[in-house]
Amino acid sequence: MKKLNFIFLYMLSGVALWLTTLVFPFQSTEELILKLRLNYKSVELYFFSDKKQHEQLLAIYRAALYGQLSIQTEQQLERQLDAYLAVLGFVNTADQLEVQRYLKKALLLEQSSSIQPLSAPLMVSQAQLRLYAHQDAEAMRIFQLALQRFEHQDAAHSKRGIALEELCNLHWQKAEFTLAMERCKQSLKWSQSSKLATTADKATSLHNLALVELQLSNAETAKQLFLQAIEQRKSSPTAVSLEQANHLQGLASAYADLTEFKQAEQALIQALEITEQVLPPNDSRLTQIIQNISENMAEQGQYSTAYKYSEYALKLASTDPNYAEADLASIYHQLASRAQDLSLLSEAEEHYQSALTLLRSAHNGDHQEVATLLNNIGSLYSDKNDTEKSKHYHQQSLTMRLKLFGERHPDVAMSQNNLALVLDDLGDTAAAQKLLEQAVETLRPILGPTHLSVSTMEVNLGRMYKELGDSRAEHLLKTALVNQQNTLGSKHPKLLPTLVGLADYYKDQNKLLDAEQLYHRALTIAETSLPPEHPDLASCLYRLARIYQLKQEYAKAELFYLKELRILRHNKSPAEEIQGTLKRLVQVLKASGKTAEARKLQQEI
Repeated sequence: MKKLNFIFLYMLSGVALWLTTLVFPFQSTEELILKLRLNYKSVELYFFSDKKQHEQLLAIYRAALYGQLSIQTEQQLERQLDAYLAVLGFVNTADQLEVQRYLKKALLLEQSSSIQPLSAPLMVSQAQLRLYAHQDAEAMRIFQLALQRFEHQDAAHSKRGIALEELCNLHWQKAEFTLAMERCKQSLKWSQSSKLATTADKATSLHNLALVELQLSNAETAKQLFLQAIEQRKSSPTAVSLEQANHLQGLASAYADLTEFKQAEQALIQALEITEQVLPPNDSRLTQIIQNISENMAEQGQYSTAYKYSEYALKLASTDPNYAEADLASIYHQLASRAQDLSLLSEAEEHYQSALTLLRSAHNGDHQEVATLLNNIGSLYSDKNDTEKSKHYHQQSLTMRLKLFGERHPDVAMSQNNLALVLDDLGDTAAAQKLLEQAVETLRPILGPTHLSVSTMEVNLGRMYKELGDSRAEHLLKTALVNQQNTLGSKHPKLLPTLVGLADYYKDQNKLLDAEQLYHRALTIAETSLPPEHPDLASCLYRLARIYQLKQEYAKAELFYLKELRILRHNKSPAEEIQGTLKRLVQVLKASGKTAEARKLQQEI
């Protein structure tokens, strides 16, 4: 989906326990920790909606931290750190101050111990503490060292699975997708071969691998992996869970990339029904699904329906005075995008600013969500024709992303692309061209030369070359089209910008027949894959009408202008767009001798 945030199954840093082992009388701390140390993996217990049960479980974990325990062996240190990680897993999204308290205690315990870690399981616990402390580079180093030791100690150990999954996540965050793919495949292989692995482990490994495939534009492969994850989860002791809902949301993303929007909608509705069984109505994980439904509707051009879903998400969130600021910001952010889709630009600006205020309060300093929001505010001001403000926000986004990720990251390339388009609008073509070329060169080695995101930027660069009269435009647009067709097939709606861009180039070169053929192909794709009132369909109709007007085939031009006008009116498009089409239609009617009809239509302008 266009702006869907991927729902990675982050491994909650805790100790997953079978329910039957959790109800026991409090004994000595040593005995309690022994009971806590069972199967160290993603904690579905975290997803319990019963507040009393959640508090009881958390009390058991906390009890493991009380009393005096002499740390004399690696195993004892590992158990104590695991208990801290379990508590951190439970309080992670609820109370950041409590997280910091327990994290500080855990790190102090580790530092005060004279034990030199030699066992791989202990190293995994230490690496996960580094993740909570936001020391990702150190965490990655320790995870990798632990994996080396697992090869000689116990390759089937459950914590080896955790190390592989966490490394997959870390590589993902650094946009190292080839390495992420490698780790995800290793994790899946471990889950399929280790006797300690559960069906939940297999489902999680399948899900994470599917997400990497999706990022690399392999939507069909991702779809099959998500379906396998869903089947695996059905045989889990907790089949009806938020994990299952997460698989369904991932599946919906794959369906959307394949333009199978109805299947995507069905998957999201299933996810919503599952989530409603286990969570209160104002829980952020439930409102996230509603937001994803909104995105799916927007992908289909059903902007009014999408807007209503975003409004509903905000209504649910507003019933909870303690709703997390970052989650509330996400809803305002999406509502702004939906308002922007409907050309309600003043309302969109208001919602964007609300989201920005909330995010800056939630995140102290630079954060990737803030950078994304700044980028989208920049796009709003482009729509408002306030290019100076647009430039300001895109520059802020680029600066923040460079600081967060360095030069080699897809988000950095996207900011470079967007800023370049604004600079071009401001007439600074030389700077725009240089920045857009830099964006393409940044992205190619990260995602590969045939990736869809690379092709999208090449199309933008090709269009810029077209405006400059640079002959490289044709080659770049043709190359992008070939790469997109190899990935998506010949009838995918994501081909539309490239087909139109290449056709525009031919029109400017007065190769009207070549342009007409490409516009017709674009129109056929739009008519067969998009809703009948989709804005992209109107755009194709307009361009064909212009071609026929230039060729003085006025009957065909009239037909396509009338079709475009119907869509614009149905969508309540901006008045200037409707007026522009009416004026062109009047010209065509006059040129074809229909002066009475032209005079009547002129009165509407």
